[in-house]
Amino acid sequence: MKKWKVTILPGAEDDLDGIYSYIATVLLEPVTAGRLVARIKKAILSLDEMPERHRLYEKEPWHSKGLRFFSVGNFIVFYHTTPEINKVFIDSVVYGGRDIDRVVKEIIM
Repeated sequence: MKKWKVTILPGAEDDLDGIYSYIATVLLEPVTAGRLVARIKKAILSLDEMPERHRLYEKEPWHSKGLRFFSVGNFIVFYHTTPEINKVFIDSVVYGGRDIDRVVKEIIM
């Protein structure tokens, strides 16, 4: 089975930094923050095999554009694939308690 190259786009890197920063500095739980971000990154990197195993986002135009998502705890990872070149692009990582439809509208693919 061929491996896919996983790329975390700058916006998603910012999301991960924000998650860490909030938990570490506002909630004063740096160890928990580090573990959570490591867990999310591990799940993201697992997309190097069978990245299309997760559901497509139901609403248009993102469904037609191939936007996929999965959960890691209370967070949702949004990504898309380019099968022709076996690449996965992580678009965003957001807290699941937010207005997800509004967040998805901000994702540029």
